[in-house]
Amino acid sequence: MGDVYPQENGNRSDVVWVSLTDMRGEGLFVGSSSVFNFNAQVYSVEQLEQARHTYELEPEPCITLHVDLEHYGLGTANCGPGALPQHQLRTKEFRFAITMLPFAKDMFTPSSLAHTVLSLPTTDSMQASTTGV
Repeated sequence: MGDVYPQENGNRSDVVWVSLTDMRGEGLFVGSSSVFNFNAQVYSVEQLEQARHTYELEPEPCITLHVDLEHYGLGTANCGPGALPQHQLRTKEFRFAITMLPFAKDMFTPSSLAHTVLSLPTTDSMQASTTGV
């Protein structure tokens, strides 16, 4: 078995909000009225592109957060099938807006921000939250 080759990973899809917090409960809320994709990494894209082995990766002092409306599906047709038609991105006009707010858990919870800012229910099933990263 070959070495693990570092690459982008950890994409989350079909979310309407995400919160990232530190150990004190202070963080960033990101939400949208549209479903979106996000990825949060302790490695920069540049590091992932330059590293040939995972041991070459050094955690950054901050988190890199990517927020995307859509992602192209898996498969390149290079050595296997391509992405299925329903998962291929096509050129089209679109509108995508996000809300980004700093918060502290002793003042607001992420679900209360989602309810207030996005007019969403506060059920835990709608939440994608990462704590302590």
